[in-house]
Formats: sequence, structure tokens, C-alpha cells
Amino acid sequence: MEIGKIVAALACAGVLAACAAQPGIKSLTDEQRGKVRAMEIIYGGATMPGTVVGRLQGAGCQKELYDSRIDAEIEAVERIKINAALIDADAVVNAVCREAAVDWSATCWVLIECSGEAFRYGKR
Repeated sequence: MEIGKIVAALACAGVLAACAAQPGIKSLTDEQRGKVRAMEIIYGGATMPGTVVGRLQGAGCQKELYDSRIDAEIEAVERIKINAALIDADAVVNAVCREAAVDWSATCWVLIECSGEAFRYGKR
């Protein structure tokens, strides 16, 4: 097996392990769930004064061929919102999503990775 294929396989395994380790909505308090529902996703810079309080990542998987790629992206965005709520952020700024390598062994037809920065409005 070529070194490149080995590296690619290890990278895919790492992404899927990270996917499995992502916190779910059930692990949140009622207050944090409310924050997720109200969380603003901004695909550019912040529109109000505030502070970046951390970097976020999330992934979504299109598990079936007939599922929508959009569903995988929605899942990935929801995961960055959950991660933002866990650190008491008000919004996610500079959000970006991209398609990642497909891992056929995990029956993931499309893997979407999203990242952004957790942002708190005002001064806290």
C-alpha cells in the first residue's frame, strides 16, 4: 500500500473518531439548549462588538446515498452550535463548511466539516 493511501486512511479514521466524540444535544442543560436554538451562525466577521472565545469544529455525515448532502451540513452546523453553547458563546462567526474525504467503511457517503469561532457579544 502506498504511503499516501495509508495517510489518507488514517486521516479519515481520525475525522470519524472526532465525529463519534462530538457532544450531543442530550448532554446539554436546558439553558444550553436554549442557546443552541438562538445561536446565530455568521459566515463572515462579527457584526457587533464582542470577543472571540474559542475555535469550533463539527462534522456531519450523509449516511445513506439517498439522503441529502444538505442534511449532513445541517448536522455539522448544529454540532458547532452545540460546541459554542458549551462555552457560553452567543454566536459563531467566520463559519465555513466543506466536504471532506469519504470513508466508505463507515458508510458515510459525504462527510461535511464545519468550523468557526465562538463569539460573545459585548463585554463579559
